[in-house]
Amino acid sequence: MENNAPASDGPTKLSSPVRQIPVTLLTGFLGSGKTTLLRKLLTFPTWSDTAVLVNELGAAGLDHNLVWGASGTTLLLENGCICCSVRDDLVASLEDLFWKRLHRQIPRFSRVVIETTGLADPRPIINELFSHRLVSERYCLESVLCTVDAVFGERQLEMHPESLAQAGSADVILLTKTDLSQETVSCALEAKLRQVNPLAVIQRTVAGDITPEFLQSAISPSGSADRFEASLRTAMKPSGQKNTSKAAAIGPALEQTGYLFHHRIHAAVIRFNRPWRLDDFNRALQAAVNLHGDRILRIKGMISVADESCPVVVQAVQKMVFPFETMPSWPGGGVHNFIVCITLGLEAGVLNEYFRSHTGPPAVDDLN
Repeated sequence: MENNAPASDGPTKLSSPVRQIPVTLLTGFLGSGKTTLLRKLLTFPTWSDTAVLVNELGAAGLDHNLVWGASGTTLLLENGCICCSVRDDLVASLEDLFWKRLHRQIPRFSRVVIETTGLADPRPIINELFSHRLVSERYCLESVLCTVDAVFGERQLEMHPESLAQAGSADVILLTKTDLSQETVSCALEAKLRQVNPLAVIQRTVAGDITPEFLQSAISPSGSADRFEASLRTAMKPSGQKNTSKAAAIGPALEQTGYLFHHRIHAAVIRFNRPWRLDDFNRALQAAVNLHGDRILRIKGMISVADESCPVVVQAVQKMVFPFETMPSWPGGGVHNFIVCITLGLEAGVLNEYFRSHTGPPAVDDLN
């Protein structure tokens, strides 16, 4: 949708009372459990009329399917929520949603959740929500939720500026997979997260298991605005002035915006030309992660399994393969037999070798 309205230089002050639509920004590094948390949030009665914007890396959409919907520009989920896949302009997508809601072209929604890609720095999105005149008139950022993997989170914070930016921007940090992490590891990670973001609420979770009551108590309606305005004040200080703020403690790694370290990140789709026996697929996947796990940021996909009518969701992070999960049905009515591989300095063709028995030329579609 074309938008010719100029963006302002800072947060817009409304000239008249307008009931803005609250926005929750859901961020977190690859494989940290954003989609699992999102599926939990959409079961809350107060979230039953939610519009979901899913932003994904690359050309093969997947996460919006894992919310139990179907692929498409706009789709209606089983619980009545709306889900959209965002590939380009978030502002245009929000504008499009607003006008479709106004003209009753889609079910009315009372809140929006934006799920970012695992490689996104959320600060440019926060900036758009506050500074773009038309968006800030119609929407308000209510909270920033960040998922952090309890098993791999400490290393991700050290290696990936994206992960640091995500945690530093959050109102609520949800420490995921704590059932798979040693207590000492979880405690050390919590301590590091409190150094990165002392203002955030930190909560341990397993499989996205939080309650509406916790979320309500943890979120302050003005918290995100206060944090963003404070970061703007920090950024505008003269360079010679001593800076002891939280932003200064995070360090120069957060000075960039957008997708960071993309020259080292490779994303590719490996498509399969026939159904798998689950044991065969598991052996191939285990072999790949055992040898290359240190450079595998995320493997995620849905595969066709022999003698099964429904797709099986597969996920792996570094050297850990998670239990397979069966979806209720194939999204969109078609069979999609593929995995998405996001790696650090590892070419897609290397992983393709492990699945060659079920691939056919062209086996790999590079997304970069």
